[in-house]
Amino acid sequence: MIIWFATPAEIEILNNLKLKDDSQFVRDYALWAEQVSLQEKYTREICEEVFKDSDKTIQSTKLYQIRDSITPTFEYWSKELFEYCEKSDKTNFDKVFLQRFLNKTKETRKMKDQFEVRGRKL
Repeated sequence: MIIWFATPAEIEILNNLKLKDDSQFVRDYALWAEQVSLQEKYTREICEEVFKDSDKTIQSTKLYQIRDSITPTFEYWSKELFEYCEKSDKTNFDKVFLQRFLNKTKETRKMKDQFEVRGRKL
């Protein structure tokens, strides 16, 4: 679970393992885990930025930017997006962009058993 919800301290641990562990297997796995952790971290950060911006072009661009980096864990950390889509009129976000984004990434999220991240099947 560390790779999907890593804190900066845990990412640093992975970085140290990647550089210093005696086992090549551990170093390789730590490299992969660090890359996945950073991908998840930056995808979440960009997703959060979408709600803070009132420019619809920027919102759409940011969603497009993270589209290909969505992993099955998106379901767990994006509940805010789904809730917003169902009931909120309080933010500057355009629901059409959000619904289109959720629809386009739905197939990716369904294929959990076939999903690969950075060359490793989950």
